[in-house]
Amino acid sequence: MADKTGYIGRNPGDGNVTVARQSYSSSGITTDFTFSSGYTPGYFDVYINGVKMIEGSDYTSSDGSTFSILNGGAADGDSLEAVAFKAFSVGNVNNASSDFNVGGNLSVTGTSTLTGNTTVGSAITLSSSTALVGSAITLTASTGIVSATAFYGDGSNLSNIISGVGINSGGTNIGYGVTTLNFVGSGTTIEVSGTTANISAGGGGGAIGTTGITTQTIFSNPNTISEDQMLTVPGSNYGVFGPVSVGAAVTVGAGNTFVIV
Repeated sequence: MADKTGYIGRNPGDGNVTVARQSYSSSGITTDFTFSSGYTPGYFDVYINGVKMIEGSDYTSSDGSTFSILNGGAADGDSLEAVAFKAFSVGNVNNASSDFNVGGNLSVTGTSTLTGNTTVGSAITLSSSTALVGSAITLTASTGIVSATAFYGDGSNLSNIISGVGINSGGTNIGYGVTTLNFVGSGTTIEVSGTTANISAGGGGGAIGTTGITTQTIFSNPNTISEDQMLTVPGSNYGVFGPVSVGAAVTVGAGNTFVIV
């Protein structure tokens, strides 16, 4: 058997290493032969009548397909055997039935298909193209956009994300997370300034109306003011029918009037 020293990886005698062999019988003097399965230069041996030939002295092999016998070629009746050891290369791995560990960086220029669970220790970096996770998540490198059919969680680690509407009363924040604003009563006006919507409700909470009064047969209003009232719409006068029990703050703006009839 040929000398097995000098090979990186598994011993060439290991059954798990791919070894290709081809035998020839020389008819007349022959110098050139073709190795049908191809070989990697440097991982190729030639034997004549059981004796290993020396590369460069007895034969040459450089193109991965053919080899030539030197010193006049193979004689008539000689028995030749060529042996190619398939050198291991990560780029040529087509199937790995067990764990495959990469100690450094792994660069993929084509398409990667992952059929099992994928665990990412710290981060995913895409230099180009798009990453698809099933049919639900798309990561686009050129725009930095992540698209998904749904997102879950409290969003505490996200920035520049509006998770709800901030509610202010008299300029003081009283809460976030509101997704619905329900305006009760008439006379409500909204003025938008930048990202802030200023809401003016003269009666506040529907207890006191601020619109012009039209002719009616009977007028009514609650007999209790239980919510703070901001009566500050310019050019407006306010009034309710009494008796009224006041259980909250009523703020009357400069130039406004509030009358209990």
